[in-house]
Amino acid sequence: MTKFIALIFAAALMALAPFTMAQEKKSFWHVPTPTDAQHVKAAAPFTLTDYHIHLRLGTTCVKAIERQEATGIQSGILENSGREWPLFDDASLLAFIRYNRKIMAEKGVKLPIGMQVNDRDWFTYFSPDVLKQLDYVLADTMIMDDENGQPVRLWRADTYVITDEEVWMERYFRHTMQILDEPITILANPTYLPAQLADRYDHFWTEERMKAVIDRAVKNGVALEIQAKSTFPSVKFIKMAKAAGTTFSVGTNNGDGEIIPYDRWFRVIEECGLEESDFLKIRY
Repeated sequence: MTKFIALIFAAALMALAPFTMAQEKKSFWHVPTPTDAQHVKAAAPFTLTDYHIHLRLGTTCVKAIERQEATGIQSGILENSGREWPLFDDASLLAFIRYNRKIMAEKGVKLPIGMQVNDRDWFTYFSPDVLKQLDYVLADTMIMDDENGQPVRLWRADTYVITDEEVWMERYFRHTMQILDEPITILANPTYLPAQLADRYDHFWTEERMKAVIDRAVKNGVALEIQAKSTFPSVKFIKMAKAAGTTFSVGTNNGDGEIIPYDRWFRVIEECGLEESDFLKIRY
């Protein structure tokens, strides 16, 4: 019996290992200096929440709390789900939620907890009762199946070449619309284009396509993200979305330790006349 209990305890520790190790690694995520924080607090037009903070490469729940306290920009934390990602079933998702809620309780601070979904059948991996424990679900369009049904990371310009660009764009547009029909809260990086096409944004993202994306987002109550480190979506798209009554969110989509300023958010908010009421507010 003692040996059995020891094995159960060891298994529980292994389930939490990815999250525990992330806490112990040196943080590569930029926590603003006092001068940086003062700039953000002065520039922010109103309270904003960055719902696109990945816990990776030293970015932890604790670091997200520290960044929130320093800048006044609220933090939402998430992890990726899918066959090739850390969250793939009820047990892994529950471990992620419980571990980070424990950290929040110790710090006396609550942050919304989300999940980024990468597979198009993601909602079949988890039971409804477990999904309800999340505060939000975020998706983007940056992983799409190729003609053979194999998932392709569209940002990998070194390994992914588009042969017929017009045919590809029509398929990518349908991919975007499919994701907007999933039970998600936020579409991140809307109107993203891979490097091969990005310099012809207005050609590929026509007004007709933009309007269809916006209308579907409004119909399904999906917030459209304004990215801090990219030009997606365009100012033209954001103005169209504002006029249609879209809800917005902001995100940094932190990656490999890069320093990501918030200035693009503030410029777009001013240029597009966005107000606090235009932004997603998640109750948690």
